[in-house]
Amino acid sequence: MSDQPDDPPRPDGALTGEGITSEGLTGEGVDHGPATPAARVAGLLVAVQGVVVLAAAVFYLVEAVVSDATSVRNVAMGALLFLLVGAGLLLVARDLVRRRRWARAPAVTWEVICLPVAYGLVQSGRWYVGLPVAVVAAVVLVAVLSSHPVD
Repeated sequence: MSDQPDDPPRPDGALTGEGITSEGLTGEGVDHGPATPAARVAGLLVAVQGVVVLAAAVFYLVEAVVSDATSVRNVAMGALLFLLVGAGLLLVARDLVRRRRWARAPAVTWEVICLPVAYGLVQSGRWYVGLPVAVVAAVVLVAVLSSHPVD
């Protein structure tokens, strides 16, 4: 039996007690220790991929303005998709370095998507683009799967 009184029930019905901190369930503000080398490599490479996707969004918009776009709506939606994916990759990269568990699934999913894209690029004669995409995807997969998340 503990000397401390039981926590009173909360009006919103949420449970209180051990394991729930003032930082919430995301663990914001909690020091997880230094990032492992594998987590740093994965985070850096995913961040580079995010920047490349954001650059593709900007290129897509500039190309749409400069050229004669047949459908402005299609161009805008494509650029929006690139912007969302790029921003998402940057968030994933940040939390890979912080060793957050949630960031592993989108990182692995993205890299698994990149592998057949790289294969198609190599098969179409664009090996100079496909090989780096495949190598980066393989390195990130190994780094993500070998690093240990802390939450």
